[in-house]
Amino acid sequence: MRLAGITACAPAAALLASCAAPVPPLPPPPACPAVPPARGAMEPLDKPSVSAVPLTLEPGHWDWTGSAFVWSPPRWVTLPPGRVLWMSGSWTRAADGQCLWNAPHFISPGG
Repeated sequence: MRLAGITACAPAAALLASCAAPVPPLPPPPACPAVPPARGAMEPLDKPSVSAVPLTLEPGHWDWTGSAFVWSPPRWVTLPPGRVLWMSGSWTRAADGQCLWNAPHFISPGG
């Protein structure tokens, strides 16, 4: 008797399943803003003044303000301990599709 009830419901379940429309795929997220090309020649820069700590040249680079790119000219800086490699700014995509700006900075070798 119970089997008869299940058998009677089977056509209704099949009919409901055929009514479900396939869900269209989500459109791709918008592209992240393009980083402008690097400025042409190296801008002239005076030698650093005498300093008790070593200075290194931070290259000129574009940085993101949250709404636009701004140019940061080259300058002499003290390096954070253990960080000697320059990493240019770049975009990464978050799991939710948002663009995340990785600001330019010095990194340590190997990571």
